Amino acid sequence: RELRSIKREADSAHHHYIVSLRCLHSVQDMLRAMRSADSGESHRPTPRMEVSDLMGKLMSGETLSTDELMQL
Repeated sequence: RELRSIKREADSAHHHYIVSLRCLHSVQDMLRAMRSADSGESHRPTPRMEVSDLMGKLMSGETLSTDELMQL
């Protein structure tokens, strides 16, 4: 019983960690977009944004292909 309780706590902490990482990546993407807009650069997807999209798919429960998993 105690093991299950500890596992639930660990799962919850891991979930919060993943959400925090996604938030940090989103902030980085927004800052990058603001900097490129200020400098007049065209906006193109970066590898970081593609990884964020893949993480979003993974976190929403979607299945990733082998190629998509290799990008992570």
